[in-house]
Amino acid sequence: MTSSYQTRDGAGNIVNGIQDAINEDNAVTSLMSRGLMVLALQHKAAATRTRIARSALFFLEWLLMVVRDCRAGAQASCLWGLRASRL
Repeated sequence: MTSSYQTRDGAGNIVNGIQDAINEDNAVTSLMSRGLMVLALQHKAAATRTRIARSALFFLEWLLMVVRDCRAGAQASCLWGLRASRL
């Protein structure tokens, strides 16, 4: 699990960063062992998976459109010189 964090160090300075840990408790313990007081901890993995899933879906939709156009004989939309007979 990847989390972004905001902490305060021993001198009172705000420290921001990213922490990889098994779970939230492990992340907090790791930060505290470095002498940091945790102010905020936000999980990042869900947002990354969503962004990747949307990108993959967009690519697949685009690819299906290209294949459909190639099968229909629209050579202007058909990339890589594919012919309908090969699809």
